[in-house]
Amino acid sequence: NPANDVLSVKGLKTNATLTLVDAQGKTIATQAVEAGVATMNIDQVNAGVYFLHITSNNETSVQRVVVR
Repeated sequence: NPANDVLSVKGLKTNATLTLVDAQGKTIATQAVEAGVATMNIDQVNAGVYFLHITSNNETSVQRVVVR
């Protein structure tokens, strides 16, 4: 973090959903991913602060992401 073109998420133990949300709560991108390492292409996302919601097994964690 910060990210430019691709977000990488490591350590996913089960299939998950990645959702990128802006500061106003608007969903920018959503992607279903498999266990292991996942990537999300963000080259079309404007620079700023976003929140990455990682949902797996009915649990969600949120990570702050800075896009340059």
